[in-house]
Amino acid sequence: MNDTERREVPSYPNYYVDYHGNVYHNNVRLSISSHNGSYGYVNIKQISRLGKWYNKKVTVARMMGEAWLGAGPNDFICFCDGDNTNLELSNLYIGTRSDFTKQLYEFRKENNPNADRRLQIRNMYDCVPIYQLDSETYLIVNRFDSIKDAANTYDVPVNNIGRCCFDSTKTCLNHKWCFQNEYDNFVSSMMGGDTSGDWCDDW
Repeated sequence: MNDTERREVPSYPNYYVDYHGNVYHNNVRLSISSHNGSYGYVNIKQISRLGKWYNKKVTVARMMGEAWLGAGPNDFICFCDGDNTNLELSNLYIGTRSDFTKQLYEFRKENNPNADRRLQIRNMYDCVPIYQLDSETYLIVNRFDSIKDAANTYDVPVNNIGRCCFDSTKTCLNHKWCFQNEYDNFVSSMMGGDTSGDWCDDW
């Protein structure tokens, strides 16, 4: 295969792509943007059809897939190394929806500094045990397997209890709430940092 060869993109007449992901229109090489929002795709910003220009972003990987791999409109263009900016033809393949979704997830997780935090919070809502506490004495009233479990038991919005677990100043159903593994720290903070004395012996 001649890696300088250009092939026309079926969906975009007069647009050609070469083996390295360079895009040409009427024999003029086009400039491409380095990323597209949170998904990381290299794209061209405008497309000309029937003599008119449209502000439409088209991913170069999609154009490569059509021209070189015979991809149809419902096919998923994936990257062997997971790098959405590596447009070498040898790095592209027609994958499954699962392949495509996994690569998008990995890219967003790697490039979004808040993704891990959001996932952690979601897991805490679903999986981490919590205590329902007396709002004055901080004695344990009940234990639940998770925030969702407690919310379902009392038929209240999950965030009502969730906010209390993340903010000790808040109450829900006239009770304080905290994560089970943070109970000692919670009590210490509510008692002004004093974890010694007679009040401890009453628990």
